[in-house]
Amino acid sequence: MANHEAGEPGSESASTVDWHIVDPPYEGAYQWMPSTWDAAGGGRYGSASSASPEHQTIIFDYWEARDPGAWPESVPACGG
Repeated sequence: MANHEAGEPGSESASTVDWHIVDPPYEGAYQWMPSTWDAAGGGRYGSASSASPEHQTIIFDYWEARDPGAWPESVPACGG
């Protein structure tokens, strides 16, 4: 999923992901709105773009399970 948002779509390698991307108003590999990142609990790791890949993925997994429609294009495109 992170590759679809901020890397090389179709790749399964974490090395092709720009984990620290800032593309206003989105940031981080999963392209978070800062308000959504904070609502999901990500603020404890700083901003999405400054959080580690592991922390970004923990928050993504938590939020995607809670709000499966949050990434309506990307999750289905990645087989989710």
